[in-house]
Amino acid sequence: MHILIDTNVVFGLEDNTPIKATFARFFRLCSLYGIRLFISDATFRDIENDRDEGRRRATLSKLEKYQRLGPVPSRFLDEVSADLPPDSRRNSTIDSHFLAALTANAVDFLVTQDDGIHRRASRSGIVDRVLFVPDAIRIIEKKFEPNTVKLPYISHKKAYELDIRAEIFDSLREGYPEFDDWFVEKCQRAQRDCWVIEVDEEIVGIVIYKVESSGATDALSTGSKFLKLCTFKMSPSYRGERFGEQLLKQALWHAASNAFDVIYITAFEDQAVLINLLNHFGFRITYRNKRGEFVLEKSISKDVNKPKDMLPLEATLINYPRYYHGKENSKFAVPIQGDYFDRLFPENDGKRQGELFRPGELSTPMLNQKRIPGNTIRKVYVCRSNSERVRPGDVIVFYKSQREGDDHSQCATTLGVVEGYSEALTRDELVKMTSKRSVFSDEFLGDMFNDNTSPVKVLDFLLIGHFQTPIPLHRLVDFGAVKSAPQSIAHIPDEAFESIIQAGHLKP
Repeated sequence: MHILIDTNVVFGLEDNTPIKATFARFFRLCSLYGIRLFISDATFRDIENDRDEGRRRATLSKLEKYQRLGPVPSRFLDEVSADLPPDSRRNSTIDSHFLAALTANAVDFLVTQDDGIHRRASRSGIVDRVLFVPDAIRIIEKKFEPNTVKLPYISHKKAYELDIRAEIFDSLREGYPEFDDWFVEKCQRAQRDCWVIEVDEEIVGIVIYKVESSGATDALSTGSKFLKLCTFKMSPSYRGERFGEQLLKQALWHAASNAFDVIYITAFEDQAVLINLLNHFGFRITYRNKRGEFVLEKSISKDVNKPKDMLPLEATLINYPRYYHGKENSKFAVPIQGDYFDRLFPENDGKRQGELFRPGELSTPMLNQKRIPGNTIRKVYVCRSNSERVRPGDVIVFYKSQREGDDHSQCATTLGVVEGYSEALTRDELVKMTSKRSVFSDEFLGDMFNDNTSPVKVLDFLLIGHFQTPIPLHRLVDFGAVKSAPQSIAHIPDEAFESIIQAGHLKP
């Protein structure tokens, strides 16, 4: 991005008086994101004509740190001046050069605090490209500042904040003797970003990532914005806790929320668990690099691409966190109690969010009964309601039942896609069916058979996301999604589902 700045902006940055916070933020953002700032050649020439030598030298010294924009062809000056009233003020010629630079597309924007230039721009049809400093900040933030995806228990850190002696890095050194040099030079000194999971101040999961552009990436997929997961590592001591899936969820939601075209990672052939996880969510091996690593890539499309012969579930997995919804899959409302919701979706738990593992859920290896954190992608819902119509690939909308003190009770809050449906006839069957996805203890699941011997329905599903605007019951009724608060799994007509999607503003 190229920005032409008026002298009044330069003086706002370079004057001897304290710099305004907005000016400081504008300059900092430009520096951070490589935005080139220009001073018009006409401005230099005008100041060079100043007869006060001391003032001239002081002003020019402040301008020299910026790039100089050369003169624009006279036809553009004529164009911006044609519809303007005569103006005999000294700065009128300079103002015309500013506007001509925009008309010639020599720069993307002009930033000025001069009301007169803004008025002239409105008459020239380029008013959207003439900005006050606060306007420029908003545009830069929208284009460059990443949308933050905040999942519980995952913290964002810079690589220099991490201790290179951490135990989680030991195994990386075994397969990569140059790891320490790479970590110091490429990560810490380059201030690369990381997502980190810590338990008792120990790093148990980490992703180091960087943003790349076309022509400066090892990925083969087409696109202009790439997210490379440079390091993706979980501690062996916590294997089985699904931290890998938790971190992958963070990466995929971040990529989708920030308009990345491609996300990719490298992995050695013996990293079978990681490769299988990536394959399940649409990553495909494109080639093997010089170090012998597989390069796995996944396109992040705004629209779901589903060939005619592809099943709805497969289309969702390939495009995740996007999902397929159309005539080939059904939609259902699924009621869920508040306490169950909090455990199943801790990232949407609000003030009720608790610790990473609730008391008793993270057991010692001696007990051999590890619990899974709730904020994974693949989850399970258990109930006794009639759900025989639900099929893999169908879309489910979770409706949180009434709960006192919960602002989002009696609202549709969350979207998922069904992966599988089964029935458990005994408590042992139920424990086995849900062991890899359930957020509840074996005792809790077993208690479902204490007073009832009918089969328990087990619904495996993928978490797609949460509505930014939870949809209250009365609107669901207005949409025709339900007739009243659902007490069991209920079908939602396609038209009503489209209304839900438009009203809910799904994230990511």
